[in-house]
Amino acid sequence: MIFRDVGVKRLNVKSYFYLTDDFSSDLNTGTTLRIFDLYADYKKTLFSSDIRIGRQFVFAGVGRGPIDGIRLSFNSRENGKLLLYAGTMAPAVNPDNIDSWNESNIFGGELTAYYLLGNVMKFSFVRRSRKVEPFELSFPRFGISSLNPSSLQRQAAGINIARSLSDNMSLYLRGDFGIGEGAFDKSVSMDRGEIALTHNKRNSHYLTLEFLNRKPLVYVNSFFSNFSSLLRRSNELSVSFDKKTAENLWLNSKIAFVIYGTSSESEGANSLRINSGFKFKSFSSGLIFRNGYGGDWLGLNAGYYGQVMQSLSLRIDGEWSMFSLTSYDLGNDKDESIAFSLRTGINWRFNRHVSLDAEIQSLSQSIEWANISNTVLFAGNDNEFRVFLKLNIWFWKGKGY
Repeated sequence: MIFRDVGVKRLNVKSYFYLTDDFSSDLNTGTTLRIFDLYADYKKTLFSSDIRIGRQFVFAGVGRGPIDGIRLSFNSRENGKLLLYAGTMAPAVNPDNIDSWNESNIFGGELTAYYLLGNVMKFSFVRRSRKVEPFELSFPRFGISSLNPSSLQRQAAGINIARSLSDNMSLYLRGDFGIGEGAFDKSVSMDRGEIALTHNKRNSHYLTLEFLNRKPLVYVNSFFSNFSSLLRRSNELSVSFDKKTAENLWLNSKIAFVIYGTSSESEGANSLRINSGFKFKSFSSGLIFRNGYGGDWLGLNAGYYGQVMQSLSLRIDGEWSMFSLTSYDLGNDKDESIAFSLRTGINWRFNRHVSLDAEIQSLSQSIEWANISNTVLFAGNDNEFRVFLKLNIWFWKGKGY
């Protein structure tokens, strides 16, 4: 919902939320309210400033996520943009509540320079803190250890660089750096590094060569940080290609090779990943293939999305998958599982104010895992059928709203 010019010109109130209730489950907990956005947005022509107060989602380099707080942005078309934000993190368990600053807080910013040394450069910083209750760990031979983690969840800085090398060639660089508690020079580690070289000829083809070096993001005050030595950093080299071969026909493919850890830590822990497909008008189809560390996966999918009538659109898509969770080093005995899903939906636009979405989902699967057929660890493991209905109503005043 958007309410424009609320009391003051250029002051808007925006909200996105939903109410849910389970009418049939024995575990019915009543009506649930989940608020994704609810903030006031005020725009000023001076420095092209924008002020938002309330619950909102922040995208700012290394800082991103839902917050209850304030966001300020100042934009200069000639030079760049500055974005600052601070607040508490929106609770994950009780999303209709608001934490206090001592329970959780987040602050940071992002500075964008449009023409610095011929590049578009972005510098970002974030500090997240969340109060964590003490917990205990039990280790064989060492007994029980009591841990009282710091409230610091993550502190990081990032840099993004985009540079045009020619009319059709561009270079993208990214680095995310985790910073130890306290001063910048206390401890700094690379969380993610990325290099991408793209050749783009509009309405003809896109070719991208990309290299990624990253490690799993685990918050320093979480339980899982105690096993950080077991988390493997990965290197990924990929080539992706989109080609227009005929009118309304696009072919696409991506091949990636992933190496986990180092040769001394995890010899042979590699993975090959292939995505390939095509799109012709309203039809699309694709193939997914994974092999190596983490298991194997072969998937085929196809779909259609198009306008049946002026006020009615139709979507149909399905996927067949055969997969195995068996690790690469466990021999030839693999537990292969098969899953098939089908989804059909319509959007019926009665008029410019009201539309109806209806969707049917069907899932059938045969799970073989650890020599257990249809293990109870997978809810609805044989067949599952769902029906969704959504009524959309638009209220507005003036042109376009």
